[in-house]
Amino acid sequence: AVTLLSHFLRAWRWRMFIDALPESQRVGTAPRVSLGLAFNSVMIGYLINNAVPRLGEFARAANLSSQAKWRFSSVFGTVVVERVLDMVALILILMGVAVVVAGSPAAEAVFFGPLRDRFQSVGAFEIVVVLALITAFVLGLMWLPSILRKRSGTASLTARLGPIIDSFRVGFLTLFKSDMRLGIFVTT
Repeated sequence: AVTLLSHFLRAWRWRMFIDALPESQRVGTAPRVSLGLAFNSVMIGYLINNAVPRLGEFARAANLSSQAKWRFSSVFGTVVVERVLDMVALILILMGVAVVVAGSPAAEAVFFGPLRDRFQSVGAFEIVVVLALITAFVLGLMWLPSILRKRSGTASLTARLGPIIDSFRVGFLTLFKSDMRLGIFVTT
C-alpha cells in the first residue's frame, strides 16, 4: 500500500510538471494529461527499469508523449528535472539525518566510518571537476540552441537539433514555470 501510494504521488507530481508545459509543446490536440495516464506511464517505467535500469525513464516519457500528444523531448525534460529534484531532496534528507545521528557510536560504525573510508581519497580537484561538469551541462542546456543558430555552417544540424534541445529545455524548466511549485515541493 505504501509503495503504491509512493507511485501515485510520483505520478501526481509528474502531472504537475506536464501541466506546466506550454501549449507550443503539443504535437496534436488532446485533453489534459490524466492522473491515470501519468500513473500508467510511471508504472511502465518501473517495469522497464527491472529489465534495463534507467531505460524506464525514457519508456515512461515515450509512453506519455505518444498517448498525450506532447513532444517527447519536453516530456523527457520533465523527467530529468524530476530526477534532479529527487537527488536534491535525498541529499538534504541525508544531511538532516547526519546532523541528528552525529556522535552516535552506531552511526559512526555503520554510516560515517565507511563513508569517510570510501571518500577519503576524493580530493578537491575531483569535486571541482564534477561541479564544473554540472555547471557546463546547465549552461550548455541554456545556450546551445542560440549557439547552434548563430553557426552558419551547421544549418542542417541546427534544423535537426535546435528544436529538440529547445523542447527539452522547456520541459526541464517547468519546475520554475509551474503554478504548482508548492504541490511539487510537498510531493517530493
